[in-house]
Amino acid sequence: VLIAEDSMTQAAVLKDALEKHGWTVRVATDGTQALAMARRQRPAIVISDIRMPTMDGYSLSKAIKTDPVLHDVPVVLLTSLSQPHDIIDAVNSRADYYFLKQWDYDVLIAKIASVLDSYQPFPEHSQGGLTLRMEGQTYTIEANAQQPLRLLLSTYEIAVQQSMELARSRDELRK
Repeated sequence: VLIAEDSMTQAAVLKDALEKHGWTVRVATDGTQALAMARRQRPAIVISDIRMPTMDGYSLSKAIKTDPVLHDVPVVLLTSLSQPHDIIDAVNSRADYYFLKQWDYDVLIAKIASVLDSYQPFPEHSQGGLTLRMEGQTYTIEANAQQPLRLLLSTYEIAVQQSMELARSRDELRK
C-alpha cells in the first residue's frame, strides 16, 4: 500500500492501522514523491490525500491513471473536501474511490480489503465529455461511463454512514 499524505500524524495513524491488518505500507509526503515511489515499486493500491504540496492528490491520480505501467492501480482519495465540485474533480482525476477523512478505521480497512480483492480497472476513458451545470458553475466530466458510478457509489456510502451515525447520536440524545 502506498500512502500519499503530507500530515505525518495522519499518515502514521493510517499506516499503523493498515500494518496491523498485515499490509506492507510505504508513505510519501506529496504526490511527486508518491509517483516516483510507485514507479520504482508498483503498489497494489494508492491512498492519497488531496491537498498536498508539489503535486496534489487529483494530479497524482491522473498521473497514475495515464501512466502505461501504473494505469490499473486503484486510487483512493481521502479528504475533508466534500463539495460537489470536489467529486467532479475526483472523477476527472480518474480516481477510483473517494472517502472522507473522518473515517471509521474498521470500515476503511474493510473497504481497502474489498478494493484489493475485487478491483477491476475500467477501459480507457472516452475522448468526449459530459458537460453539466451545478451551483452556477459549468463542469465537464471526462470519464468512461463506469468510473463516475464507482465514485458516486463510494460517495453514497459516505452519506449513508454519516446518516447512520447521526441517527445513533439522535437516539443517544433521546435516551
